[in-house]
Amino acid sequence: MKPTVKKGLLIGRTRYKESSLIIRTLMEDGSLVSLLFKGALRRKSGIAGRIRPFALLEFVYYHRPGKNIYTASDAEVLEDFSDAVSDYTSQQRVAKFFKKAVSLLKPEQSVPEIFDIVLALLREWKEISSLSENLLWSGFLLKIMTFAGFSPTIFRCAICGGKINPEEKSAFSPSAGGLICSSCRKPNDAIQFSKKMVKTAQFLLSNSFTKYFKIMPAEDEFKKLNIALQKFWEYHIGEVKS
Repeated sequence: MKPTVKKGLLIGRTRYKESSLIIRTLMEDGSLVSLLFKGALRRKSGIAGRIRPFALLEFVYYHRPGKNIYTASDAEVLEDFSDAVSDYTSQQRVAKFFKKAVSLLKPEQSVPEIFDIVLALLREWKEISSLSENLLWSGFLLKIMTFAGFSPTIFRCAICGGKINPEEKSAFSPSAGGLICSSCRKPNDAIQFSKKMVKTAQFLLSNSFTKYFKIMPAEDEFKKLNIALQKFWEYHIGEVKS
């Protein structure tokens, strides 16, 4: 049987029996795959040391239809981001982003853009880790929800479908599905958005993480935007289970 070779990111690893490992990965095609590395914990193996978090890995495994766990034979480190994510606080922060993204994926579902977003976060972490946490989370949520099919409407009114004018104040409603123009009636859960918040939301979705530095600091509004998006997540997706 010809092996499958794919790039992926480690989600978690569990010891299996005395010397084997079962790992869960986010693959480059945006799918969740579990792999069994037999004998990986044996002293002479060397594989366990290469299966590490905060790194882009290349896996060699054997895909068998109908199986939940595939037998793997090798793993290599292609890019190591451990220098950028070296301290415990950074590791915890990145892990939360990773967990949020993975929670959107269902079994047998493939969303390659989710993988791309998480990989971009890792590659750019050393530079973007100083950004406002609320701003970074707002952009991350907008990106992953958009590609997973849960995108809030931020360029058109969620009620009438008209184009949102970023020069006017709008409101954001989780139940309505996003921004609401000044002409439409607002649901009870509507949150008022300033002109800057509207422009910020549109900019975050359309640009890479490294370009977020172009946004003028306004922490109160960043926090309000993040809260609004978290409420949208809870309304349409639900809470992420630990």
